[in-house]
Amino acid sequence: MKRLGKFGVLLIVCMLFGMMLGVQLMSEHAGLSETKPLELNKEEPVKEIPATPPTPTVADAEFAGTTNFFSELGLTLASGAESAARSGLEGLMTAVRNGINKESERHDESAESSY
Repeated sequence: MKRLGKFGVLLIVCMLFGMMLGVQLMSEHAGLSETKPLELNKEEPVKEIPATPPTPTVADAEFAGTTNFFSELGLTLASGAESAARSGLEGLMTAVRNGINKESERHDESAESSY
């Protein structure tokens, strides 16, 4: 019975991993996956390269006047989760950077940077 339970858990984990991999591959194929750099220092803005928008594969006239509730809900939830994760990662990386480099102890806020 334990062996069957372990096999079931392994099967579920493999299926979930396969689904995530498939979604990632399809979003890359559609041109939807564009990475954004983390903003670790608010004082030094990161220069972003203007990206060309992905070209739609289906004619726009086909979707004129129609909306997909679940698609819009998914986009809203995904953007909220992305912004929450991004702000958490930025805070964590800033704390690690300040902890490792001890920038707050070494440099005053008003002093010029030696970099």
